[in-house]
Amino acid sequence: MRRLALSILFGWLLGMVVNALLFSVLNEWYPLPIDEDLSIERLGEALRRIPWPYALIPIGAHAAGTFSGCWLAALRASPNGQLAAWVVCALFMVSSISVAWLFPLPATFVLADILLAYAPMAWLAIVFAQNVHKSRHA
Repeated sequence: MRRLALSILFGWLLGMVVNALLFSVLNEWYPLPIDEDLSIERLGEALRRIPWPYALIPIGAHAAGTFSGCWLAALRASPNGQLAAWVVCALFMVSSISVAWLFPLPATFVLADILLAYAPMAWLAIVFAQNVHKSRHA
């Protein structure tokens, strides 16, 4: 039980670090093309005017963070790897939904983010972790 809990915790932490690093690096490479006030009150309004390629940056960062966190959790929590990965996925998905609930984000972005960045990445991470586990014990 302790191994499972630690795997989930460290998977979640790794995912958050990967997400934050990718988001900040990608924002440096592809800065916002608009010069607007991005305060909390006007964030949703400003995000509706951002070109669609910019939406790929947070979705990509969320996907990479989810994948890396789920992969670590699945790899370290064996034999409960799938459970650990799905818990990490749920933690990231709930946090994303709560942010979407708090800020008036465009619905298309929220749907694309939830449908592409979480469950598919968790499933892929589980498959990769199982392959690594099999190759170690073959």
